[in-house]
Amino acid sequence: MRLLVRLFSGFRRRDGKKIRIAVLGNCQARPLAALLPLANPAIEVIYQGVVHLLRDDDAPQCEAAFREADLILAQRVSDTYPCVFARSSCLLDNFGQKVLFWPNLYFRGYNPELFYIRLDDRTPLRGPLGDYQSKTFFEGWRRGLSAQETLALHLDMDFNHERYAAVPEASLAELRRREQETHVRITPELERLVWTQRLFFTFNHPCLFLLQLTAAALLQEAGIPAARFPRNAGPEPLGLIRLPLNPWVARDRGMQEPQPDRWTGLAVRDIQKNLVAVGGQREYSSSELVASFFKIYAANQDLLLTRNADGEA
Repeated sequence: MRLLVRLFSGFRRRDGKKIRIAVLGNCQARPLAALLPLANPAIEVIYQGVVHLLRDDDAPQCEAAFREADLILAQRVSDTYPCVFARSSCLLDNFGQKVLFWPNLYFRGYNPELFYIRLDDRTPLRGPLGDYQSKTFFEGWRRGLSAQETLALHLDMDFNHERYAAVPEASLAELRRREQETHVRITPELERLVWTQRLFFTFNHPCLFLLQLTAAALLQEAGIPAARFPRNAGPEPLGLIRLPLNPWVARDRGMQEPQPDRWTGLAVRDIQKNLVAVGGQREYSSSELVASFFKIYAANQDLLLTRNADGEA
């Protein structure tokens, strides 16, 4: 997708006026948008769009903001996405000269067992880890194992190696490939640091440092002056869900896990078929977490017993 790089014509400063920026992306869009004015007070973020929350009715508001913006920062959105106006090809057709694409910061290497179980094309089954499920826990339940046996499976090094050993390098390779369709390169710094410190809380929730790195790279590419971000300053905007490293990954990569039995998730308030209500943040032990998932799976067994270990029908 070299066309993306050729189309961007560079930001043109309007002397004495605010730099108006629109941001469109996944859950990373809002925290990235919040960082931009911190890097340069002349920046005004006039629009923040979270793609999975958008509907066709949002098109007039979004497109008006895109027309007004001096610069549009967007993640790649495929041509199959339901909202046509949010597709990257549509942005290129209408606003290509002022669009900079940034990569979806995504890495499955820390917890390759995480995945989604979708109730339909867009709605994930929720639980104590929000939208995330553990393939190991799900497979244990589907095989009829007890909660204790499933927890033992989670801790089994041979099981984890067989299922997940190839995932970390494959995930980095996929990020490198997708990055070629954007204007900035984050992977080199990610690869340098990924096994020395934890850079992701879940596969699509990066730490503040990576968001700062991305914001700085985008502003540099646009030619907008930016102050250096302080390292590790402020709360983690995407750190609501936190879980220990996959046991095999922790051992194989030599990353010490300070609290291997502590999972930070959400309180499960109510469990019904096709509907799990969750509330505020809650700490779980591993045994508490497995028990909570098993209750959810039992309530939805008619749906889930038709799925394989990847949650697919």
